[in-house]
Amino acid sequence: MKGLNINTNLINSKEFLTIEDLTEAFKVSQYTIYRICNKGELKPYKFMRRNYWKSAEVRSYLDSKGMLINDTHITIVTSV
Repeated sequence: MKGLNINTNLINSKEFLTIEDLTEAFKVSQYTIYRICNKGELKPYKFMRRNYWKSAEVRSYLDSKGMLINDTHITIVTSV
């Protein structure tokens, strides 16, 4: 992720996110989102020939990367 400019309001406002939502929230390209999926870190769900991601799984992904997410911001967790 490029810095911590992640739109948490968008992630928290919907149960399922589109590729457009993820690229806007993470400020990355569609290619980056699909690369994360190909590594098995996020799972897309197909519906009507479109991919959707569960916002709860996106939050879990961010948590697994050392970022705690709440309603308004993201905190980086570092081990000392």
